[in-house]
Amino acid sequence: MHANLPLQGEFAVVANQDDQTLSVVPIGAATVATTVQLDLAPRAVGAAPNSDTVVAADADPASHMLAVATLNSSAEAGTVDAGNRPDTLGTPPLIGTNAPVLLISDDDRSVRSLDPQTRAFGAPQPLGAGPHAVSFGRGASMLAPQVYVSNAGDGTVTVLDEKATTVQKTLQVGGRPVGVVRTIDSHVWVADADRGSVSMLDPDTGDVLETIAVGPHLTGLSATPDAHYLTLSSSDPEHALYMVDLVASMLGQDNTAVRSLTVESGVLALATGAEITRAYATTGDGHLLYWDLTTNSIAQSIGVGRNPVGLALGLVEPSGSVAVTTGAGGTGTGATGTTPAGGTGAGAAGGTGTGP
Repeated sequence: MHANLPLQGEFAVVANQDDQTLSVVPIGAATVATTVQLDLAPRAVGAAPNSDTVVAADADPASHMLAVATLNSSAEAGTVDAGNRPDTLGTPPLIGTNAPVLLISDDDRSVRSLDPQTRAFGAPQPLGAGPHAVSFGRGASMLAPQVYVSNAGDGTVTVLDEKATTVQKTLQVGGRPVGVVRTIDSHVWVADADRGSVSMLDPDTGDVLETIAVGPHLTGLSATPDAHYLTLSSSDPEHALYMVDLVASMLGQDNTAVRSLTVESGVLALATGAEITRAYATTGDGHLLYWDLTTNSIAQSIGVGRNPVGLALGLVEPSGSVAVTTGAGGTGTGATGTTPAGGTGAGAAGGTGTGP
């Protein structure tokens, strides 16, 4: 039953709110290895670095609880009172970091670090008005690792140090930013739901350096570790997923730079991991999709649980192994958190690709 346990390598963990479970999918096996029953209905999930330990946030609006689970034992290990409602959880990059899991609360507009092993919280740091999305920018050449949080309610991006102990700056970006990423080439990209676009920002001032039109109803943003692709989710099932080929855009191939994918049941959550040509999404009809970005098609569709609103990518390095980076020296996840689906349906969790 648990043939792919203990976990070795990259895995996806899906938070199934209606089932009160977590589905664990080793990326190479492309099948559910185990299902972890929780005592709460998870709305978001975060994975600790190089560990089978994950944290899930309770969907109950009145709850402050987090569940801690150890995936190799297929069991909930306990709960933690966060002190306020946990709305979004941030998963650190897969390799090359000691960054903590991050906990964001819309109620008090704060972000805190969480060590899932000791269950200790860091001091809360102030954010702008939510909803929020969070991502980690890995260190590159002269650039230090940082945390980026988009604040959709007031058109800002908060920049913090890797451990989320200090707010370093607040960028005034305008619009309704629903996702932010810093790619391995040190560019900062923000998805604006009001304009239906992604913009590259000056990382010091927040000034817009380049804008690429994508489409309406954007809900989330992530990036591949080599900075080749941006991936976005939308609440429109006909264009549920968007892919921006940054290399094609740089070469002036605007007719192929932006492509979309239909997912009839809608997309609930989106993430990228270590693979440079793949992203992952969960759907309204209970599937985890492997999205091949080179062909803009669904390579795998794996049944998980009901209402899989949360998704995180984690990694357990095999004992004695040497970490291997991918792409342009970078590995890690894109922005994390749930993305509200705009459509329902019971069709197969497949996709149909379109042009711009």
